[in-house]
Amino acid sequence: TIGFNQVKTLLGLQHIPKQFILQLYYTFCRISETRAGDAILGVCCVIVLMVLQQVKKGIPRTHPMETLPVRISRYIIWTTATARNALVVLFAGLVAYSFQVTGSQPFSLTGTIPQGLPLFQPPLFSIITPNQTIGFKEMVQAIGPGLAVVPLMGLLETVAIAKAFASQNNYRIDSNQELLAMGFTNLLGSFVSSYPVTGSFGRTAVNAQTGVCTPAGGLITGRKKNNAIVGGE
Repeated sequence: TIGFNQVKTLLGLQHIPKQFILQLYYTFCRISETRAGDAILGVCCVIVLMVLQQVKKGIPRTHPMETLPVRISRYIIWTTATARNALVVLFAGLVAYSFQVTGSQPFSLTGTIPQGLPLFQPPLFSIITPNQTIGFKEMVQAIGPGLAVVPLMGLLETVAIAKAFASQNNYRIDSNQELLAMGFTNLLGSFVSSYPVTGSFGRTAVNAQTGVCTPAGGLITGRKKNNAIVGGE
């Protein structure tokens, strides 16, 4: 499911449902709409990632009798292979930008992202529309069972992802800590109108392959996104 979820993006297909069965069906039905630019760039990036991953695995252990040039070469190769995800993102961004400058864009891009962050304010407990005002009671009735189902599904997803990667990397998790973290982040997120915070199979897999070992990786990612949104970095 995680891997196939990336196929539609790899092929440049738009408006594909997120549900796995529907996603599978519509991807094959609309395979003829594949954008050549997206597919070629995506396949090239995947090949580079796989090659660099194998290169890192094949780096021999250091030897006390190695000369300085050999150690420097080993370090350069190791650094390049370790930073493969960042290098591929940078390369793909430069390729897309070069086409953008020339006025020809064969790739599907996100487009312009408005700068600025939402105001930090209490969450809305009523919605004012041109025709009526929807109060808190009506909002709760409209959501219905989703008030219990959505948090439960979010918790199950978060714990499932954490346990899956904990077994791969030989560490233990505390489900209570996961619940506390998810609740706290969603509580803070409600003050800036954020999306619901849950686990993510895709991003967790990327972090694991990149070698991220601590929550500091999330701080760095968040800082970079904040700079991009606020400062246009």
